Amino acid sequence: MSLSDKAVLINVSFSIPSGTKIDKHVSNKIADDHQVSDGRRAAGNYQKIILDSELFKNVSKIKRNVEGYLNTVSVPYSNEKMPVILPTTALSETTRMLRKAKREFDNELQMIREGYEIKKEEAKERLAGLYNEEDYRHLDDFMERFSFDSWIRPIPDLDNLDLRFQVSDEEARVIKEDIRAHMIYDLRDSCRIVQERAIDVITHLKNVLEKDKPIIHRSMIEKVSALADSLPGLNLQDDEEFADIARGIQTQLGSLSIEKLREEDSFRGDVADDADNLIHKLENLYGPSA
Repeated sequence: MSLSDKAVLINVSFSIPSGTKIDKHVSNKIADDHQVSDGRRAAGNYQKIILDSELFKNVSKIKRNVEGYLNTVSVPYSNEKMPVILPTTALSETTRMLRKAKREFDNELQMIREGYEIKKEEAKERLAGLYNEEDYRHLDDFMERFSFDSWIRPIPDLDNLDLRFQVSDEEARVIKEDIRAHMIYDLRDSCRIVQERAIDVITHLKNVLEKDKPIIHRSMIEKVSALADSLPGLNLQDDEEFADIARGIQTQLGSLSIEKLREEDSFRGDVADDADNLIHKLENLYGPSA
């Protein structure tokens, strides 16, 4: 089965203002006060908080949640942050997640619109002499700086790429082979990212469990479980060794009891041993991690 049959490309982008602005006047004054001959360009800039970060807290959380989810179920495509390769097995859940996140994002934008002038008034008191009305955009212009967009596309299928009308048959063959070689190289890098991601998650679990008095957070167990669920779909090269490791992670770490981990020393030891064994297998999958 080709990659285009079992995965798609998905791109997600966010734009969220920082709520900060460089104050050139203050930056220049600081440089002058300290006798910096080249001014603020040599001394650095003073960046002031013109809008309380509370205004952006929820939209930033939505962005982190979406990116965190994609970081679990997908892998980079062609060494870029976006788009990413998403297994079709995760497509339905991912599109549901994106629709829900978009609704939440749009609801938060309405809250931000309503709170903008309030935060400006608060800034007048908070910034005192640093307040400058020119730092603030008109509300509509400010709101246009927010965005949350996504698209899904099929992965190009080389076997169905028809170049006959553009180049000769021989040139088409050479071009396809060159593209194929680069795709294989990029796919290997993507698979190594999955390998390193799994090693990081399981190593963290092992290190926590091996402590004398471990503090076991539910979020850590949930992260291990999410990894176990996502790995089978990320076997993009149909690698039997990868599949065997993924099954081992699902079986041994996929549904850990947090109560037993907290209460039973022997159970923690067994799980730490399982984790150590899986780490060694992962490290040998594509060679040692960088």
